[in-house]
Amino acid sequence: MRASVLRVHPRQAAALALVLASAFPVQAAAAAPPPRSREVHELIEEAEKAAKRLDLARARELWARINELEPSTMAVCQLGVFDLRLGRLEEAAAELSTCVAQMPAPTSDIERRRYEVRRADLAAVRQRVAELHVSAPPGTARLLVDGREVSAGRPVFVAPGQHEVTATGKQGQVARALVKVTAGQSRRVALAFEARRPPALQRGRAPRGPSGVRFRNAPRMGQELRRRRAGRRELPPRTAATPECRAPDSSPSGLAVARCDRRGASRSW
Repeated sequence: MRASVLRVHPRQAAALALVLASAFPVQAAAAAPPPRSREVHELIEEAEKAAKRLDLARARELWARINELEPSTMAVCQLGVFDLRLGRLEEAAAELSTCVAQMPAPTSDIERRRYEVRRADLAAVRQRVAELHVSAPPGTARLLVDGREVSAGRPVFVAPGQHEVTATGKQGQVARALVKVTAGQSRRVALAFEARRPPALQRGRAPRGPSGVRFRNAPRMGQELRRRRAGRRELPPRTAATPECRAPDSSPSGLAVARCDRRGASRSW
């Protein structure tokens, strides 16, 4: 794959080359650096050459490989620098935050200058992105921002605009929130799972009290379901006809007619 070369203004190129070229020997001067493998040492040399000829994409690719082989604060800082210059603002903000948090306190003018440059880069990129602090509910198995899995308790840097935050529970619960943020804004997002209904209500059965007696105001859906499962449908009780209401009662006027009500009593209309 052919690496892309960033084209910049000559003045910007000179300033950028000064920053990038000075970063490597300064890092090498750190106290007691861990021993590196031969492969990592060769990758660092190749990344230096790519940075000096302003092939930032190739330099960033090499430092990502270095960080995979031997993770270090130095590699994270370099990734943040290159991602910022390449316009990968969300990644740069996360990497520079880790870089500044893990860098040791400066003990010399050179280290102090390097530390101030990293802090300035972080402050600049934070003004161009938004920051989300997500509070996940207890029992969360996965936490996603725009479909990308993130870690709870750590700031999430996003582009200005609207974003979807989703939490999935260990028992299948889901909590969602839509958040709209602007550049430079820091916002907290609190998620909560909805309370699940009692199992008795989900099956259509009436809840029982401590003594096992159904509440009077409980729905009758459970009784209807039991009648259907048993293969019979309970009909209202039929009232046997009484002798007084088997036939109409004749009257002298012929207007009064005896009929039975639901209780079997005879009435005249």
